[in-house]
Amino acid sequence: MNWKKLQNGSDIRGVALEGVEDELVNLTPEVVETIGRSFVAWLRNTLGADRPVVAVGTDCRLSGPSVKAAFVRGAVAAGATVADCGLASTPTMFLYK
Repeated sequence: MNWKKLQNGSDIRGVALEGVEDELVNLTPEVVETIGRSFVAWLRNTLGADRPVVAVGTDCRLSGPSVKAAFVRGAVAAGATVADCGLASTPTMFLYK
């Protein structure tokens, strides 16, 4: 897995569904679960929180529910509490506290 290919500034970008011409799916459920576990590990190391709380939302893309579910599985497996914000814009998620 080329993890750097998913990095776009401070965001993670990838192809989650087949059908994008000349692009392979690289944001698989397994990859997203790993990202969820890794994010929680980073939060624990950075904040020192035993059970960090992570807010998760999704936009209206077809891949949203499956990507969110995979992230939540990874985050919960790593010990986080997840607040599901449902359908939410990126600016809204940046403001969640």
